[in-house]
Amino acid sequence: MGWLRGLGLLVAVTCVVWVAVLWHWQGTHRDMSVEDILIYLGALPLTLFALLLAARWAWQGVEKRLTAPEPAANPAETPAAAPTLARPPKAMRVLGAYVTTPAGDTVGAMLDAAEKNDACADLSDTLYDAEGLPVMVSCVPELSTDALTQELEALNTDKSEHPEPSAALLRALSLLEAPLQQAAEALGAWHEAQAPVSQAAPRLHVRVLAAWPQFWNAAELQVAQTWLQSRLHKWGSNVGLPPSLWLMQPSAAALPLWSQVERLADALRHERLGDALLVLATHSDVCEQRIQALDDVGQLFNARRPKGLIPGEAACAMVLDEALLSQPAAGAEDTPWLYAAALQQRDKSVDAPGRIGAKWSTAVLEQAMLSRTEAPSASCVVNDADHHSPRGAEMFAAMHEKFPDLDAAQDQRMLGPLLGHVGAVAPLLVLASAAELARQSTKPCMALSVSDPLWRLAALAEPSPQAVTASTPSESPNAA
Repeated sequence: MGWLRGLGLLVAVTCVVWVAVLWHWQGTHRDMSVEDILIYLGALPLTLFALLLAARWAWQGVEKRLTAPEPAANPAETPAAAPTLARPPKAMRVLGAYVTTPAGDTVGAMLDAAEKNDACADLSDTLYDAEGLPVMVSCVPELSTDALTQELEALNTDKSEHPEPSAALLRALSLLEAPLQQAAEALGAWHEAQAPVSQAAPRLHVRVLAAWPQFWNAAELQVAQTWLQSRLHKWGSNVGLPPSLWLMQPSAAALPLWSQVERLADALRHERLGDALLVLATHSDVCEQRIQALDDVGQLFNARRPKGLIPGEAACAMVLDEALLSQPAAGAEDTPWLYAAALQQRDKSVDAPGRIGAKWSTAVLEQAMLSRTEAPSASCVVNDADHHSPRGAEMFAAMHEKFPDLDAAQDQRMLGPLLGHVGAVAPLLVLASAAELARQSTKPCMALSVSDPLWRLAALAEPSPQAVTASTPSESPNAA
């Protein structure tokens, strides 16, 4: 059949050439000679036909080389493919999260208040701004600092070196007292569960990371560190924890607290150490000095500054350990997991004038979902945004971008209206709340912190694999 296709091509080329040449000659009224007939009606069609055949053969040769299969390699020379091993996820187990907040002294109470869209901020009866107007604050009711004041006065023998502690310091340490005692009790149970591991690894410790308010001076920081160590030794000894178990980790003020937690956890994984982490933060702006300081720098919330900061106070203590390197305590097998967090810094402060975008919050949400090989969709977004500043709009925009299937009213828990401005405590409360909500619902939850003017943090919290297995209904073998 090949020669028929060639003959058809020759006839087609000849017809096209003849029609074109004859049309040209007729239009120019040219007198045709025998030489013109032989060249244009004979040689020209044959030349074009030969060129078309040559082009066709050349294309077929190139096509064969492009589509030709590669020669089979010698099996003896081909290295065996290495088996693909699933990389273990970077996850920390939340052994406990203990809080003191205006919304309650448990994470569950704080979540219930957030679900009801409660707001704890109210006009103070004792605190006023520079114009003599009452200040909107979010404070812990009936917080007593008398016992702590007497204790610090007894410890402070040199009044000139350590002046009288400020009201902000007294309130902040008083807020942390109950969560710290509860964390020590949880660590006692954890240490007992690690007894077989401790015999094989005598370096087992509890590493303590604390974030104090940035406005404290050096003397106040020293007082807080001394108080913290004495409390850990006292309450640790009550549950069988020796003083040598505690390791105070240095804190870098330029980095967010959770960034330091992630770095420390990575180092422990690298060294294959099953140490526990005690992460602490406390903050209080509910005192005259702090109200005046915020008012002086133009950050205090009032009628003239509706996007300002509402003074708040809270404390949080989280007990964490490496999910794959340690054993859970008895009865704590359903502890939730927190996966590697994503942190990014905004190009400008969220409180700066101008349009505020949500690309940084969207970016950390996307990175947090990548912390899991097969990241499930989050069922809720726990955040520390508020309603009166651009943080709320930023959070809702990022949530809509990354989780369009979630209901912005029902599938998020906003902690900002409950807390006010609580500094480094806010991200801890968000992470603790997301972990607790994941434990309660046995569904993944996303934590998003937008309270800091620059830093954005997101982390995925999931229920433990044991809790997910227990909550999955098993099919009956007799089911039709």
